[in-house]
Amino acid sequence: MTTPEPGPRKIPGWLRWTGGIAAALFAAFVAWVALVAYPDYVERARNPQVLGKALEELQAKYQPKNVTFSSRSCKEPAGPDSQAGVKRRAWRPDGAFEVEASVSAYCGMAIPVGSYSVAGAKLRLEYFVSIGNSVPPKCHCLYDVRYAITGLEKRDYEIEFAEIR
Repeated sequence: MTTPEPGPRKIPGWLRWTGGIAAALFAAFVAWVALVAYPDYVERARNPQVLGKALEELQAKYQPKNVTFSSRSCKEPAGPDSQAGVKRRAWRPDGAFEVEASVSAYCGMAIPVGSYSVAGAKLRLEYFVSIGNSVPPKCHCLYDVRYAITGLEKRDYEIEFAEIR
């Protein structure tokens, strides 16, 4: 029996050829992502016109014209001692009913749209949270929200909150 000669083993030509093509395709893909796809994504994400249009579409779909709504980013993780609920409620001189509150929603989400419904003395304030197709995070945060609603009957409302998706 003969022993093989020491030294590098020869790689068959077909394997070198396919490996070279795979490496070239991978390099081309990485270059495309770095030079085309990622900068385009960043530009669209930072473009206020694109973001504004998406917000306008959500508001047109979910937010009545007589509602002015705003929200602020997550202040703190919501824990067992978190104080979600109404902070202030008042009738403004222009007749609008204004409510400032904290609501609990998934961490890292935006709350771009608010709505409402009335049933007797119960005012249900709704807030839209978009999680897309992603899996919701495991944590909740407190978000400050403000509603100003015109055209409501002036009365003392019992207020409840509801998340809509």
